[in-house]
Amino acid sequence: MESQYAINNNKLTSLSEQNIIDCSWNYGNNGCSGGLMGNVFEYVKVNNGIDTEEMYPYEGEVFFLIKSKDETCRYKRNPFTLTGQGMVDSENETALMVAVATIGPISVGINANSDFMQYESGMFSEKVIFRNFH
Repeated sequence: MESQYAINNNKLTSLSEQNIIDCSWNYGNNGCSGGLMGNVFEYVKVNNGIDTEEMYPYEGEVFFLIKSKDETCRYKRNPFTLTGQGMVDSENETALMVAVATIGPISVGINANSDFMQYESGMFSEKVIFRNFH
């Protein structure tokens, strides 16, 4: 979303991760424990936007208990909105190249297993290959 906005408006604006962490529980995400980008896009679309990092700064706190939107969300109705989204066939590299060339930055999800969660630096190498879930 940040990159698409920057390309279309010639201005880089940092959007709030904390806004997503705190406010997208009711859309199927789990705060710092993970979630899906489609759920984030749906949250931003339904709520008519997302706050900037400046308006809703990252706190770095990890909550392990599921909270309702009303308990933690401090969304202020920022004008940064989502106007569209789509899917690219995960098995088709050509389709991905065309999407990057014609649409711009693409969001890509990964399976963040326990080894990945412990990653600190350098090249990450995993012996197990996971199937795509899309």
